[in-house]
Amino acid sequence: MLSGLLLVLAACSVVRTVYNQAPNLAYWQLNRAFHLDDEQADQVKHNLYAFFQWHRRTELPVYARLLNRAALEAQGPITPELACERRAEFEKVGRRSIDKAVPMLAELLRSLKPEQVQNLRNFIDDLNEDFRDDFLDGDKADRDEAWGKYALKWAEFFYGKFSKAQRAALIQGVVTGPLSAQDVYTEMLRTQGELLQIARHAATEHPAQAEVEQALRTLFQDIFEPPTEARRLRLAKWINAGCMLASSTHNATTVAQRNKVTETMSDWEGDVRILSAQL
Repeated sequence: MLSGLLLVLAACSVVRTVYNQAPNLAYWQLNRAFHLDDEQADQVKHNLYAFFQWHRRTELPVYARLLNRAALEAQGPITPELACERRAEFEKVGRRSIDKAVPMLAELLRSLKPEQVQNLRNFIDDLNEDFRDDFLDGDKADRDEAWGKYALKWAEFFYGKFSKAQRAALIQGVVTGPLSAQDVYTEMLRTQGELLQIARHAATEHPAQAEVEQALRTLFQDIFEPPTEARRLRLAKWINAGCMLASSTHNATTVAQRNKVTETMSDWEGDVRILSAQL
C-alpha cells in the first residue's frame, strides 16, 4: 500500500493531487458546516462535480496564462502598480468562480432545516475561536509576532528561506501596515453574520431560488466593492499597502529566490495545463 502511494505521488504533483480531490474536500467542508442529510449530500456532490468540470475546462486555462506571465515577471523588479494590476486580474478570475458557485449554494441554503443553520453557526464559531487563538490573544507584541510570522510563512513558501534582514523588513511592513488581524476578524464577522442571516431566511421562509441567489451575489459583491465610502476607502488603503509591500519584498530578493518563484510558477502552470486537459 505504501509503495503504491509513493508511486502516485511520484507520478502526480501535489497541485494535481489536491485539485483532483477538490470536489471531495469541498464536500467534506460543507458537510462539516451543515451536517448534510442523504438527499442534500447527493445533490451537493452532483453540483460540485459539475462546478469543477466547468472550472477545469474554463478557468484553468486562464490561470495557466496568468502563471506563465507571473513566472516571467518574477525574474525582474516589480512595481506596486504592477503588483496591484496582477492582484486585480487574479481577483477577477476568482470572482467569476464565486458567481458560478452561487446557484448551488443558494439551492443548498433553501434545503436547510433550522438545526442545520445552527450547525453552521457552531462551525463559524469554531473557526472564529481558532482565529482569535492564533492572532488576537495575548498582548500587542504577541499579536504582532503571530501576524508577521503568518505573512513570512507564505513569503518563504514562494521564495525560500529569507535572510535575517529580509525577515525583519517583511514583518515590520506587515505589523506597521494598515491591515491588522483585528481588521480581518471584523470583516469576517460582518460577512459571516450576513451569510447566517441569508441562511436563516432561506431555511424558515423558503424564498424563491432567484431571491437567495441575489442575496448571495450582493453579499459577495460587498466584499470586493463595499457599499459605503468609508469601507471603500479602507479597502483601497489595504490593497495599496499590500501591493507596496509585495513590491518592496520582491525587489529585495536574491537571484536564487526569484528563480525559485519562477520555478514554482512554471511547475504550477504545467500542472494546471495537464489538469485542464483531463476532462
